[in-house]
Amino acid sequence: MHVGFFAAWLNVLLVRLRLSSRARFAAGALAMLAYVWLLGFPAPATRSAAMLALLDIAKLRQRVVAPRGLVALAALCVMLGDPWAVQSIGAWLSVAAVAAVIWAGRATEHYPRSVRLVAPAAAATLLTAPITAYAFGTVAPIGVVANLVAIPLAGLAVPGLIVALLISSSWLAAGAGLCLALLDLVAKEAAALPGGHFIMIAGWRAAAIWTGVLVVTWWLWNAPRRRWIVAARLALIAVLISWTTLFHAFTRISVCECLTVHFLDVGQGDAVALQSPAGRWVLIDGGPRGPQGDAGRRVVVPFLRSHGATQLAAIVATHAHLDHYGGLPAVLDAFDPAFVLEPGQPVPDAGYLGFLGAVEADGAQWRPARRGDRLELDGVTIEVVSPDSAWVATQADINEESVILLVTYGTTRLLFAGDAGIPTETHLAGRVGRVTLLKVGHHGSRGATSDRWLDELQPADAVISVGARGKKPLRSPRAGNAGAAPGAWRHRASHR
Repeated sequence: MHVGFFAAWLNVLLVRLRLSSRARFAAGALAMLAYVWLLGFPAPATRSAAMLALLDIAKLRQRVVAPRGLVALAALCVMLGDPWAVQSIGAWLSVAAVAAVIWAGRATEHYPRSVRLVAPAAAATLLTAPITAYAFGTVAPIGVVANLVAIPLAGLAVPGLIVALLISSSWLAAGAGLCLALLDLVAKEAAALPGGHFIMIAGWRAAAIWTGVLVVTWWLWNAPRRRWIVAARLALIAVLISWTTLFHAFTRISVCECLTVHFLDVGQGDAVALQSPAGRWVLIDGGPRGPQGDAGRRVVVPFLRSHGATQLAAIVATHAHLDHYGGLPAVLDAFDPAFVLEPGQPVPDAGYLGFLGAVEADGAQWRPARRGDRLELDGVTIEVVSPDSAWVATQADINEESVILLVTYGTTRLLFAGDAGIPTETHLAGRVGRVTLLKVGHHGSRGATSDRWLDELQPADAVISVGARGKKPLRSPRAGNAGAAPGAWRHRASHR
């Protein structure tokens, strides 16, 4: 959508310059190419730019292009540029949404204005529902209403930001910032409305249900306009929804028996909270403590309390660096962990010795982590992969002493690598195997997460915890960068 906004305002400018059609096409195409290149050629933006370029070519050649052919050709251009885009949820959503918008615009062109206003968003929501249900476990009908406000705000914010960057205009930047703040407010208020979202367990079953809803909706749209037929089909939809509710298709994530992993926003550092299916908690690191504040007191403790935690089954301090253990003393003050796991090597650091003193004062059981140690928690297995005694005795770098954990729940395997670098990865080669999720080592720095390591792990998802002023993460073609944004990663494993 932002590419469309950019193109629309660019076209206004080029028309005002009174250039010829070919000159406008050449200038517009170059500007669009530069814009998408600046973004890194993401699949949705590339698809949008390709469609706009194809439309301009059709106008120059005085040809009428069938919408379905236009969408298909744009998708082909994306695939030719990046064959891996077929695995991108963003690409699927982009193509499905724009196809739905085009269809809705043509199908309702003779309807009242109110219908034409909401039809594109409603059609896009329905057509993308199976994709969002499969990938994210949520469908948001509230977006149909929210977009009526959000789209005009975005239409002002995007060009305002671009122009402000180009001419260094503070007042334009302020205006665009206000639009973005209002856009954020609209999103938050829409997300908070009860009944605005259907939340379910992500996967094929959720996708199949919403595919059924989509098929029935299409059937209703094309049915003869007889009241009794419409009433009967609406009753069928009600039965379908009741059936899905009966079989827990719309079970809320908050009450499902899942292993839940929360990556907390602590800036440059790590803090990961694991919640077992029975609601017991394990904390891996506590974030930094320094002039900017104590992440344990500011972020971790409030988060755990807000989620109903009263006690921790375990705390793991991966290694003796302040951005990992700094917030843990505050957590020890607020909760009583059953035991504390850490590398168990002498470190001449006053802060870390203070942390160990807090562990002793709290009365928690202290254990040095060694390869093969295990904790069984409500069907979840937490296993220490590294360090082992021989390895830790030879390391001068504290990062290479990091406690690396392999968490297993059913068929789901999660690896938390601490700040371990390439030497440790080489030492562990062939011992871990594939994982579902990787917490990338050492905040994504170039000294960790080698290609060989990724080839072995082949993670479906990867998270990098990195502060705005921290180490610059290196993007790997097979590991994503989730930044330091707060979030929860949930997986319902098939476990018996």
